[in-house]
Amino acid sequence: DRPSAQPRASRLLARVSGRVGLLGALGAIVVAIGSVLLLQNAGLVAVGVLAVGLGFALAPAVPWLIEVSNRLAIRARSPLGFIATTELRAAPTRATVLAATSAIAVYAIVALGGAANDIRRGVTKTTEDIFGGATVVVSPSSFEQSPFQVQPFAAAPTLARLRTVPAVAWADELRGSFLDVGPRRLFVLAKPEDSPVPISASQIIEGSAGRTATLLRQGDWAALSATVAGERHLHLGDPFLLPTPSGYVTFRLAATITNYGWPPGAVVMDADTFTRLWQSAGATVVRVGLKRGVSEAQGLRVVGAALSGTGLSVSTARAAAADVRSATNQGLS
Repeated sequence: DRPSAQPRASRLLARVSGRVGLLGALGAIVVAIGSVLLLQNAGLVAVGVLAVGLGFALAPAVPWLIEVSNRLAIRARSPLGFIATTELRAAPTRATVLAATSAIAVYAIVALGGAANDIRRGVTKTTEDIFGGATVVVSPSSFEQSPFQVQPFAAAPTLARLRTVPAVAWADELRGSFLDVGPRRLFVLAKPEDSPVPISASQIIEGSAGRTATLLRQGDWAALSATVAGERHLHLGDPFLLPTPSGYVTFRLAATITNYGWPPGAVVMDADTFTRLWQSAGATVVRVGLKRGVSEAQGLRVVGAALSGTGLSVSTARAAAADVRSATNQGLS
């Protein structure tokens, strides 16, 4: 007679439940840690390896847990608990598979939830970096309609109006665009020339904020998303080409940065370099800081009045950041 599937599965489980299972779990942990430390963009691989390791770890753990559960059911005089553990003891393979499936499902939910929270925190830091202490922001359309503002408008008349408003302490402009680089559409950002911190430390993965600011002002340096730099095997100081509207231009890598909330990647460069290569002095966002004692509501009102009839969207930086977070949450959903 052919042996049934259950004894074969039980014998296999018995082998996996001993040292083989523990060694498999330990090996999975080592491989996961090694892949994250030694390989770029290996997070997904590490998650998958850890899920496999979880299955190996449960093989020796589940029989012990069933025995503990059985003793607790007897001590608590729980008929249902005793029946349940008896059924699980009668089919150890099924119990182990059930436990592994449930544990891996919970593990996946936790991993996905953690990744989503990481993205939300990253978006919050990105908006703080982009708005740079401004209280009011001006753009061609609301951030609810377009979280990434890339439509240029004439900034000089707007800035001239704002600088005559008594409540306004300062006003400057951001420049942004999308740029197709191979299969990726990168988000390009250029902060004002006099910005003390072109890229905040929270957005830098490799490099320093001070040195990056110095290099960007030289004009032939740019910061690139770590994912894109990794694909090109770039290190700090290495040259790379970008297909700008003025033709291919060679930059040197000043720093590796986050994606600024745009999954395909981002590039940050000097404002003068952007203006020259994109052949446009138009801005995509104007940031407005208020004088001490002027409330957010007052600032929004006076800036809106100063720009009445221009067709530009005026909102508080806090509301714009909330709109960006809302768009991010929709994407995650």
